[in-house]
Amino acid sequence: EEETAAVQLQLLTATVKLFLKQPDDTQDMVQRVLTLATEGSDDPDLRDRGYVYWRLLSTNPEAAKTVILGEKPTIADDTHALEAGLLELLVGQIATLASVYHKPPEAFVAYRTGSALPAETEDDISGDEDESGEEEEEEGSEGEGGPAGEEKKESGGGGSGGGGGGD
Repeated sequence: EEETAAVQLQLLTATVKLFLKQPDDTQDMVQRVLTLATEGSDDPDLRDRGYVYWRLLSTNPEAAKTVILGEKPTIADDTHALEAGLLELLVGQIATLASVYHKPPEAFVAYRTGSALPAETEDDISGDEDESGEEEEEEGSEGEGGPAGEEKKESGGGGSGGGGGGD
């Protein structure tokens, strides 16, 4: 109760590990520590870990040994495994999948030439003018020059794709 939360968590874990290695000698001690952790502590982390250990030990001690005493994987330092140029590129892409997979962004996107929009055919263009072209021409020729004349200018650009994307 006088120790910090981190020390209490470490004591709880050490007591449970000792119990798993020497169950006959430490039965009373682990019982007392688990009771203090679950019933006498205000720290939710300590209480939760106490309940997890208690549940593991009471239901399946062999599974508890596997989980608690299990071999921890070694941590490998692969910091210098990447080329300097790629590493610098990935630092600029830190919020993307490129930095997670250690690949440049170009590896995820296949660039295509041409427009992403389908090209308009002459039938599409002439069909639009036949249906509404006469009225729009009359409005535009009377000097009003309103939106009808402007729309015709904007839509008549062909199928080049127009707005960017040609990187």
